[in-house]
Amino acid sequence: MSVRAPERTGGAHRRGGRRARRKVASAPQFGFTAPAPVVRTRVERRRSRRRRARFGAVVSYVLGFAMVGSALWYAHSRLQVHEASVQPGPPPVSSLIAWSLRTADRSYGAVIAIPPGRPAVAVAVPADTLVDLPGGSPTTVGAAGDSPGSLVAALQATFNQRIPHYLFSQAADYQNLIDKAGGIRVLVDEPFVWKGQTLGPGGTTLSGEAAIEYLQSAPPEEVTGRWEDVLAATLTVVGDPGVRTWPFGATDDVTLVPSLLAHAKGAPVVELPTAPADGGGLQVDTRGLKSLRLLRFPDIGGRLVRVVVLNGNGQPGIGAQLSTRLAPAGYRVVASQNLSTFDTKESQVIASNRDFLGSADEVRGLLGVGRVYVGPQSTGIADITIVVGKDYSQA
Repeated sequence: MSVRAPERTGGAHRRGGRRARRKVASAPQFGFTAPAPVVRTRVERRRSRRRRARFGAVVSYVLGFAMVGSALWYAHSRLQVHEASVQPGPPPVSSLIAWSLRTADRSYGAVIAIPPGRPAVAVAVPADTLVDLPGGSPTTVGAAGDSPGSLVAALQATFNQRIPHYLFSQAADYQNLIDKAGGIRVLVDEPFVWKGQTLGPGGTTLSGEAAIEYLQSAPPEEVTGRWEDVLAATLTVVGDPGVRTWPFGATDDVTLVPSLLAHAKGAPVVELPTAPADGGGLQVDTRGLKSLRLLRFPDIGGRLVRVVVLNGNGQPGIGAQLSTRLAPAGYRVVASQNLSTFDTKESQVIASNRDFLGSADEVRGLLGVGRVYVGPQSTGIADITIVVGKDYSQA
């Protein structure tokens, strides 16, 4: 008995052929093979494939949706745990401080910058730096260091930037600060005599009184260099616990300013970029200052609002007086001039547009008189124009 080996054909063709033969075999025999069952079988196969494809798509969609939902739920649960574990901290400290040391015959100025996310830096300002302030005001930074208002006005005009805080130290304030810290270590460039003893050269520990004497005994060409050295040594102790709460001098905020200085502990000291000016003194190197600001303390301090003063009451020195009064609040008087007549009865504070209405209200409060308006600025250089009337007194 012989066994016939099955034919090796493609699976799909083989299955289709068997299914077709079964259908044909069951069909009535009329002498020919009916094609209709074969057609129906192909249609059924296509329908079956469509059903399987739709079913697969639905299953894939459901599985995908479930996976995405599970991932979102997991991420959300992790986020909730993360949010619950992180407590909001204090905002980053950042600000600028105008610091002046006033001795018997000199004034020393600096701007301390505490930027967010960057190291603090101190910029020493040479005393003979020329400054553009309204008529009657001091013409150098050193000459402007005789009051907090004039100090801030001079340094804001020098940096063309708002400086929100100030520290105005007399010699006695500074001596107390240094003595409270137990002295400061200064690299003395030339020996000097203090109370009958010679100090320096080289690294020397100076008391507050000795530090003042070291500054005052400097020849003109060494004044700024010695101030930089003494200031750098001072910044190494301002954050010490015993010094932090000591009264440094007159300031706008007795709590915040010492705290800001503590953040500037150990800050390096750089000199303001300047160049010799025609006729004497130093003029600010605006390009060098811009580079310094961008590199070391960009975008801090807030807006410096420009003010033009129009004298309508005839009082002399009104522009300089208002410059000193308004500067600590963030205003810079860029120009001051007299009106054609001095018969203005009521002062006016005119905002250039509604964006400066809040500032105009603040200026009116600082003046204590006048009304606030919105109107175009004839000069085109002011954010606010003050027309000073007879209701204003400099007292």
